[in-house]
Amino acid sequence: MKKTIYLLNQLSSAKLSPISRRTKSSSLLLKATYVLILMLAHNAFINAQTYIHPNQAGQRGGNTTSPGVGNQVVTSTYYGKTTSTGAQGVIFVSNKDGTHKFGVADFNGYPSDGSYPFYTTPHQASDGKVYGSTYVGGANNIGAVYKYEAGSACQKSLIYSNSAGASSGGNFANVNELSDGKIYAVMSYGTGGYGGVVKMDKDGSNVQVLHVFKYSTDTATPYTVGALANAGIAVPVGARYDGAYPYGEGADGKVYGTTYAGGYGNFGTVWRMDKDGSNYEIIQLLYNSYRVMNNATSTIPATAVYGPRNPYGNVAQGQDGRIYLLTYTGGTGNVGGLWSFNANGTDTRILHSGVSADGTYPYRGPTIINGAVYGTFSYGGTNNNGVVFKYDLTTNSYSKLHSFSNTTDGYLPWAGVSYDGTSLYGTCIAGGGAGVIGTLWKIKPDGSDFQVLHRFKNDPGGSCGDPQLAPLLAYYPSAERVTFANISASCSQTCPDEAPVINSITPAEQQVCVGTTATAITVSATGTGTLTYQWYSNTTDSNSGGTLISGATTNTYTPPASAAGDMYYYVVVTGDGGSTTSNAVRVTTSSGASCCNAGTTAPVVN
Repeated sequence: MKKTIYLLNQLSSAKLSPISRRTKSSSLLLKATYVLILMLAHNAFINAQTYIHPNQAGQRGGNTTSPGVGNQVVTSTYYGKTTSTGAQGVIFVSNKDGTHKFGVADFNGYPSDGSYPFYTTPHQASDGKVYGSTYVGGANNIGAVYKYEAGSACQKSLIYSNSAGASSGGNFANVNELSDGKIYAVMSYGTGGYGGVVKMDKDGSNVQVLHVFKYSTDTATPYTVGALANAGIAVPVGARYDGAYPYGEGADGKVYGTTYAGGYGNFGTVWRMDKDGSNYEIIQLLYNSYRVMNNATSTIPATAVYGPRNPYGNVAQGQDGRIYLLTYTGGTGNVGGLWSFNANGTDTRILHSGVSADGTYPYRGPTIINGAVYGTFSYGGTNNNGVVFKYDLTTNSYSKLHSFSNTTDGYLPWAGVSYDGTSLYGTCIAGGGAGVIGTLWKIKPDGSDFQVLHRFKNDPGGSCGDPQLAPLLAYYPSAERVTFANISASCSQTCPDEAPVINSITPAEQQVCVGTTATAITVSATGTGTLTYQWYSNTTDSNSGGTLISGATTNTYTPPASAAGDMYYYVVVTGDGGSTTSNAVRVTTSSGASCCNAGTTAPVVN
């Protein structure tokens, strides 16, 4: 629990590793390390163009017939409650347009419930029930797997509590239903080992431990030819270390995953195994050294690039059968990058190295859609608050889709992106405005139409900022990608739609000569529903009590310059959640010989 509190207190620290900084003690490092694995869909090609896996798209039971099953976006929060007791997290649900937001299923902690589902999001399985895991809590206070019945029962129950033995404790990866109808879960560390993978029936029975990560030298752990080649050095059998901490299902029906640590050099691994736990093998041995590395089209000298290391998230498999991976460090600046390799680990290539302008330190794994890789970098971009990116596999080109600003849209986009067939969805775990700790957002795959769907508020009156809606409270959204589902609101605390947020109004003021053309005043706003605009004029510096300007109903307005004097203009923006009024913009109109020549555009002050 102390580690958990420490983590949340450090969320704003620049370049903070998502779990902890490496310590001088290797034993402490190993205990702090974890493994994540991703559930990739069996028979994963939806059609000739699109590839989706259930963990990133919220597919029910690995269903790949269409992306984004479910009308709602679902995440969980580190802190939150829907009743007057507890504050150890909730399941948070929103319509895809940001309307009808509500919280269900309080987490109340040890010993009868889980706590703090910060690293995971719930997944709706083929039986319609919602399954997920918590970081701590449960019978042994080291994490648990839960089931929530979203119908009229509105009942949440634990189906599995992590033990400190073979399956270890601490959940950093989603549970998921694979093509065999079983629930797979991953525990990341504990006294009995360095992580484990288990599967079980949906009622929690017939638990099978598929693999225990040992970290220690394990001559029984096979390294593929690709893993050994990627290390760039000879790795004797007696020095072949297993990974530490796991989670996925590929198009070949195998389970794929990553470990943040373990392996030769303790910089992580990529592994795979059959769904019954057999044929476990390490296909990538990650390392901390310069070496010759191929990119998409050429060879990079050995002195220019670090090898891939420290992956915190899933892998993804493309139509070409190759595995794609984001690592928190490695690359030319050792600030993370995007990599690809064959399913057996051979032909490792770096596709993009993180740089400050384009994004650094990616946390969760990538998503592949229509021949492109999408994901997030936690830092970097225009404001060093993280980015959403696209890497085109046809043109081998990287582009930023969005740079986060913190004040309006959040920062630290740790979670990857999920795709519903139209938009990418994600969260920022912090920022978003005064009193806001985290945001839920969406954006089109071409980078257009970015919208903040919800701002998670740390407000004693409730996350809606309305004391009448207490005790609903939810903030610090999950660091794992959102899922999609259909969840009943019959047993929920509902958050009303928020009024629009005005991001900017420009220019802030301007000077214009009589008879010239003033610069158009433009407002930028986001909100739920279709936004409408109404402009007003005023003779005083106030955004109330003005005169309605007939016909001025768009997001821009060009003030007249027919008479000398000062006038003030403001706009009221209205959405499904109410109205927001902008600041007043002063326009000074002058006349006389000292004024500018008639017919010219006025100077502006931004």
